[in-house]
Amino acid sequence: MDFSFSSDQEELRGLTNRVLTDRCTMEHLKEIEDGEGVDLALWRELADLGIVGIGMPEADGGAGLGFAEVAIVLEEVGRTVAQVPALPVMAMAAPFLAEHAPKLLAGLASGERIITVALHELVGDVHTPYL
Repeated sequence: MDFSFSSDQEELRGLTNRVLTDRCTMEHLKEIEDGEGVDLALWRELADLGIVGIGMPEADGGAGLGFAEVAIVLEEVGRTVAQVPALPVMAMAAPFLAEHAPKLLAGLASGERIITVALHELVGDVHTPYL
């Protein structure tokens, strides 16, 4: 078995790394941390490059690629400590929504919408509506 990455996957890794390395300087990370805590400008840039939507269905504006490509992006996000919502959007919410609520995917790949996953604990007899 060959577990090496394809040339397209390596190109994705290189592009993601270049963008994140250029933007995620220590000074910039500190500014984001002291501000909103999320770098929305970088997130939009990644969306404009098609990186945010790589694992989302083509019908919803994504590239329709698999989790290996998403994992490549997540690895680079972690390497650079980029303060973007990549894990909750790309690895958690988008696959769930594609399966259970595809209409909510609109705007995720383009970066117009950010969505996340939240755990819900019932306390006592409290019952709230679920997605």
